[in-house]
Order: sequence, then C-alpha cells, then structure tokens
Amino acid sequence: MRDFIYNGQPSRVVFGAGSLAHLEREIDLLGAKRALVLSTPEQAGLAERVAKQLGARAAGIFPRAVMHVPIETAREARDAARRLGADCAVAIGGGSLSVPFMTWCNVKMQHAIGTSAAIGLPIAVAGALGYLINGWGSAGLPAWSVGYIYLPALLTVSALSFLTAPLGARLAHRLPVATLKKIFAGILILLAAKMLHTVFGS
Repeated sequence: MRDFIYNGQPSRVVFGAGSLAHLEREIDLLGAKRALVLSTPEQAGLAERVAKQLGARAAGIFPRAVMHVPIETAREARDAARRLGADCAVAIGGGSLSVPFMTWCNVKMQHAIGTSAAIGLPIAVAGALGYLINGWGSAGLPAWSVGYIYLPALLTVSALSFLTAPLGARLAHRLPVATLKKIFAGILILLAAKMLHTVFGS
C-alpha cells in the first residue's frame, strides 16, 4: 500500500425543519462558489429543486449516481464538474453519493468507501435526534424506549459495530475493488430477500 495523507473536513450537522434554506451559506463556509448537485436517478426531482434554490450558485445536476459507484460513473461525475466549472458538490442522499466526489478528488476507492462510512455518523446522529424528538411522549411504545429509539437495540447494534468495524476496515483495504462490489451486492440481495419475506411471508 502506498503512503498517503488525507485531511478531512470537520463534520458539521445542520438539523431542523427548513435547513435546506441554509445551503448557500454552507457553500460559502467551504469557500466554494458553484456546486454540482449529485443525486440518483430516483432523486432527480429533489436535485432539481435544490439546484433551483441555489440559482446561479448551482453549476448543474448530475443525476446518475448509483450505490457502490463504478469507476466509470465517478469519472463521468468528475468530468461533469470540470466541464460545468463546479468547485464543490452537494449530494442528495448519504454516503454512496459522496464516493464520486472523493474519487474526483483522487481518493483511492478503498479510502473513499471508508470515509463515506464515516460520513454516516453525522447522518445517523441527525436521524436519531429526529426519532427522539418526534417520538417523545408517544403512547404504546415498549419499555426502555426513548422516543422512537429502542435502547436495547441501540446498545446491541453499537456493540456489534464496535467489534466488527475493524474487521471490515481491514478487509476493505486487502480485497480488490471488484471483490468488494460482489460482497456488497450479495449483502444487498440477502437484505432484499429478508424484506420480501417479511412483507409477503406467512
């Protein structure tokens, strides 16, 4: 493995109703001028809404992001950003949309996947706060619940994540990118099968 130095931006969470109105201010805080709005094809409508709100600060829209981004898609996003004169990116969604931007910044695929996972922390914190606030005082919740957060499940998932995250990080750096994609695809197929069984099974 080649040595490298990666300086990541500090995490910043802007949470609450109407937070999208502060997007232009967040771009200013990055020292950027024009943003490329990234989204999946399914979220293209939301991307257009964000671009319309940004006005001249939106360089354009790239609505072809996909989960576990192929290198061809990452290069296409990079070329679109260069062509449109974008100096930052606004991603509609979570970590899988941040991978094209980091690949554009010449971050190795394994490092991009790891950083994308780290970005999930502020997203998870914001989501947990939403469940806590919206479920506060709701009737009919099981014991050991705080809002819509079930504390035994929270502790179990946190403990297992703490134990297995180092293993996942080591595998991400040792396995070829093609193998990583196959593993992710297999996990997604199993999750989809479990969801279908839950919905349609007896």
